[in-house]
Amino acid sequence: MKLYFVRHGKTEWNLDDRLQGVKDSPLLPQSYEDMKKCGQALKEIPFKAVYTSPIKRAKETAEGIVSQFDYDVPMYERPGFVELSFGDLEGEKFLTAKETFPNEMFYLRNHPDKYDPSAFNGENYDSMIKRSTTVVKEAIEDNETGPLLFVGHGAMLIACMRTLLGVPIERIREVEGMLDNNSVTVLSFNDGEFTLDDWNNTDFLS
Repeated sequence: MKLYFVRHGKTEWNLDDRLQGVKDSPLLPQSYEDMKKCGQALKEIPFKAVYTSPIKRAKETAEGIVSQFDYDVPMYERPGFVELSFGDLEGEKFLTAKETFPNEMFYLRNHPDKYDPSAFNGENYDSMIKRSTTVVKEAIEDNETGPLLFVGHGAMLIACMRTLLGVPIERIREVEGMLDNNSVTVLSFNDGEFTLDDWNNTDFLS
């Protein structure tokens, strides 16, 4: 079974390097063009279902992609696919958060296994990984065949997919594991094992 994962389009807060989490900010005008290009790149794939975060920036990206398809496909919102919550820091610039919580912000991006967001009421990686991987596994159980499309958020998708691929938590934020906005990553699921086919593909945007 083929599993396709897309990160939402770039937003105003992405542009400002602000922590978004479960709060939202508008997609940039270019993002609407990019999601259509993504849809054009994926339109020949006969998806059985689409699963998206209910947060607007992800849901709009999913809808923009599907709008380019020549067939109807069911779309499901999954709360377990929302972004990592940054609690009281959501909306803050990363540099400002880094000044106030230098250790936490370093661990956020470099050592997820040591990241403790309790000081600002955020969510830890273990919680996010559990809920997001559950969404993927339940989607596989609900569909006898694929392919399936998932649309979500940067930190969540990185942690979810790399965990499914067997990468330990301390390594999930390594440089080769980053994701661009509107990028497509493809995993295969066979005999209980996840394998990587393509990571962070943005060729269709050029």
